[in-house]
Amino acid sequence: MKRVFAAIFLLLFAAALGGCMDIGTVVKVKPDGSGTIEEKAMFSKDAVDMITSMEKNMKESVDKSLKAAKDKAPPSDGPEGTAGEIKKALSLYDEGKLKAKAEDFGKGVTYLGSRKLLLEGGEGFEVQYGFPDVNALIIAHRSVDDLGGGGSGEALRTYAMTFQKGAPSKLIIKVPELSMGRKLFPRSDAPETVSLEKQREAFGVFKTLFKGMKLFLAVQAEGTIVETNASFSEGNRVVLIDIDVDKMDFSDEQLEKMNEKKDESYSGLMAALGNTAGFRIEAKNEVWITIR
Repeated sequence: MKRVFAAIFLLLFAAALGGCMDIGTVVKVKPDGSGTIEEKAMFSKDAVDMITSMEKNMKESVDKSLKAAKDKAPPSDGPEGTAGEIKKALSLYDEGKLKAKAEDFGKGVTYLGSRKLLLEGGEGFEVQYGFPDVNALIIAHRSVDDLGGGGSGEALRTYAMTFQKGAPSKLIIKVPELSMGRKLFPRSDAPETVSLEKQREAFGVFKTLFKGMKLFLAVQAEGTIVETNASFSEGNRVVLIDIDVDKMDFSDEQLEKMNEKKDESYSGLMAALGNTAGFRIEAKNEVWITIR
């Protein structure tokens, strides 16, 4: 069972480190293969408060250093400039960084615009990118195995997309196999028996650790989906990842299946678990969508 939570762990881990509670990405594809990427990221109030405190402490430290060095030439940008650099470095919304991120999505991707979000309980941003050819698009997440140290440098698991223009057009998505955390939890030949009570306890710890977190990734047709083999399809959208920790709940039967299938592939496990509230991750190795 620990492999199951390890498989979900890294999907949420990077976001948790940054205080990000809600990350959503929607790739919108037109019938000609072009489209947009829309991202939304929200940070918790605790993360916002922490960064505000860091900004204040760093500014005070810089001011003290400048005062102590008053007999020397001041920095060319002056104290106000230094404080501004600190504020920019710690900002949750940095348009410059968002513009630079466009190249991470692949060749030809351009920044279209963004805006800061201020909502009750936190803050964040929305950003939109445009792409001319979905075949060159790179959508990636990190492998859970890299948490075990000694990574091979292949930290990213990418969703590769192939577009075949026609009437209708067809989009094929190569879905990366989600690691079961074998570097974190090496397979043992020794039998492992975990009681249902212990499984419930582990699940409770997991939910407490990632309370309030959401992660979402979907591909949306800017037109009509004629047909798809996706496990999760909603109108003109197919969902690849949809995790809502607060809604996540596993029955006793599902927890027992996790324990029984701890050494199987993720796709095999998902097939055994079936549909679970708050926990939808595409397990097929290849998803196709026909778009008109």
